Amino acid sequence: MYARAWRIQIRTLSDQGRFTVWFFVLSGLLGLFIVLAGRLGNTGLAVAVPVWLVGSTAFWLWTPRYLLHGKIGLRLLLPGALLASLLIGGATATSPFFLGPWLNSDGKHFGSFGVVVALLAWGFILTTITMACADFSPVWAERRERERDATESPGAPEPGASA
Repeated sequence: MYARAWRIQIRTLSDQGRFTVWFFVLSGLLGLFIVLAGRLGNTGLAVAVPVWLVGSTAFWLWTPRYLLHGKIGLRLLLPGALLASLLIGGATATSPFFLGPWLNSDGKHFGSFGVVVALLAWGFILTTITMACADFSPVWAERRERERDATESPGAPEPGASA
C-alpha cells in the first residue's frame, strides 16, 4: 500500500520477508503495550501519553521507511506518522467509553457471534484509520509541492482559482 501511495516500484519477493519482520515487530510492540498498560493502570496516564506519542510516531515513521527500502525521507513521512499516532492513540484512549457497552449490547442481542463481529468491526476501524494515515503523507507532500510551485512561478493562477 505504501508503494502505491508513493508511486514507487519495489521488489515483491524480498518485500514479503520485510513484511514478515514488520509483522513480528508490530506483534511484539502490541504485546509490550498491553503488558505495560495493564501494569500502569490509570495512575500512569501522565507517563503513558508522552511515551505512546513518541513510541507510536517512531513506529509509524519506521514502518514506511523500512517497507519502502528507505526511498522516502523521514521529513516527508512525519505528517502521516503524527496523524496515525494521534488518531490511533485517541481511538484507543476513548475505547473504554464505547467498546465495553458495544460488546455487552451485541453479546446480549446476538450472543458470542455478536461479540466476535463487534471485535472484528473495531479491528476494521483501526485498520481503516492506519490506511488513511498511510495515504496522508504522500497527499500532503503533493499538495505542498503544488503550493510551492504556484508561489514560485509568477503569473500563475492561485490554487483553487478558476481561469
